[in-house]
Amino acid sequence: MQSKIHGFFSEVLKEAPEVVARINESSMNIYFKKGCLVFDLTSLYKFIFSSDELSFIEFKKLLYASELNKQLMAEGGKVVLIDNKGNINKSLYGLNRRS
Repeated sequence: MQSKIHGFFSEVLKEAPEVVARINESSMNIYFKKGCLVFDLTSLYKFIFSSDELSFIEFKKLLYASELNKQLMAEGGKVVLIDNKGNINKSLYGLNRRS
C-alpha cells in the first residue's frame, strides 16, 4: 500500500496528465495552489484508496510509518505541513517541489 501512496505523489511530481485532470476535477479538499498539491489527509485517503482496500486509520499508520519524504526527496519533492489546524485530520499538507 505504501507503493500506491508513493506512486501517486510521483505521478503528481511528474505532472502526469491523467492524475492532474482527476485532481482538478475533484470536489474533495485536494487541489493545486501555486504549483503545490494541497490536501487534507481524509481527502488524500479517499482520492487514492477505496475503503475496502484500507481503512483510514490504517492509512494514517502506514503514512506516518513510511519513509515517504525520503523517497520523494530523491525525486525532487517533499510533503510539508501548510496549515496546522491542531488536528492531523483537519490540517492541510502540501507536496512541494524542492528548490
